[in-house]
Amino acid sequence: MRKLGEKMKEKQEQIVMRISFWSGVVFALAELIMAIFSKSQSVLADTVYDSTELVVIGLTIYIIPLFYKPVTEKHPFGYAQLESILILLKGFMFIAVMMVLIMNNVQIMLNGGNEIDHMQVSLFETILTCFSALILLILMRINKKVGLTSNLVTLL
Repeated sequence: MRKLGEKMKEKQEQIVMRISFWSGVVFALAELIMAIFSKSQSVLADTVYDSTELVVIGLTIYIIPLFYKPVTEKHPFGYAQLESILILLKGFMFIAVMMVLIMNNVQIMLNGGNEIDHMQVSLFETILTCFSALILLILMRINKKVGLTSNLVTLL
């Protein structure tokens, strides 16, 4: 039987990941709407990046309970190695996404580029930055309250 503190820690990690996931959904949707409205490739790149991050966060939410399973003869190292595999997968996903976005942006530049309202995009990104900071403070407070040992910034 697992310790009560370990169960609480797992539950709090799930809460942190769910907050991160749902705030990511809101940000990705807001960025998608802004990318369509402003025709900004940088906002579109943010949308794609955040959407890719949502896939990773979704996988992490699914995998977190496995980290707390005890070591067995069948799994002598537990499931801790899944975190390394997830980080590797995340890296490859982001490299692939960024390569596609870079090629797309080069093609747009060679075709003359896009006219955008820089002030509108800057204001939008500033507002998102403020909301991101607010969410980070909330997650840090949960992290401090529970004393999670995992690196919160890496999970985000």
